[in-house]
Amino acid sequence: MSCNPSWPFEANIIATDEYMQPRQTHSQDNRIATLKQTISTLQKLLSVSRRLNSTLEMRPLLQQIVESAAELTDADGASILLMEDSDTLRFAAASGPESATLQNTEVPLDRSLAGWVAKHGLVTQQIRRVVQSIVTD
Repeated sequence: MSCNPSWPFEANIIATDEYMQPRQTHSQDNRIATLKQTISTLQKLLSVSRRLNSTLEMRPLLQQIVESAAELTDADGASILLMEDSDTLRFAAASGPESATLQNTEVPLDRSLAGWVAKHGLVTQQIRRVVQSIVTD
């Protein structure tokens, strides 16, 4: 191709097929794929937000949360455990292949990873801060 002063953009076009489409670089392909993934995630978050705002009852809300969490993270399942008493957690909501088995199952604090986390408060402290900030806003 020659550069014609009447068409200054001709030199920037690289023909790749008979339709004269500009060729995308590998980095452009990666960027487009990343943008498509971001759009898909944002659409899922919007859908989750709508579903979560549709109920105020605790059990259905917890169930929607675990289903949404599994969907957003492409996990096979998710669960929420609540402190039953000072030495027991209980599955309050679960999704995935074993969800029916897990419903209302007790988990001892002293013999489980979830119990260790609950005892030491590493995650619960962060959750408490988030909840407090929501409540005060």
